[in-house]
Amino acid sequence: MKTKNNSNPKPIPPINVGDKVQFKSDPPFFDPFSGTLMEVLKTRQMFCRDEFNSKWLNAYTVELPNGEIAEYAENQLVKVS
Repeated sequence: MKTKNNSNPKPIPPINVGDKVQFKSDPPFFDPFSGTLMEVLKTRQMFCRDEFNSKWLNAYTVELPNGEIAEYAENQLVKVS
């Protein structure tokens, strides 16, 4: 029987509209903008759960450095300020 690991090594700090974020640089994530800050424009709850703690994941709409708007899951971003 396969058991699930319910321990999350680092709690994710809450991210709010207006916060500055950047991509995680830990593998398997790759930061195409080399640490450039992005501003959070909107948040929403996703229809999936975190595999480590079974909490609902949030999605964040951000403005990318090139001016495009995109959405990422909270486990892909790190809050900077």
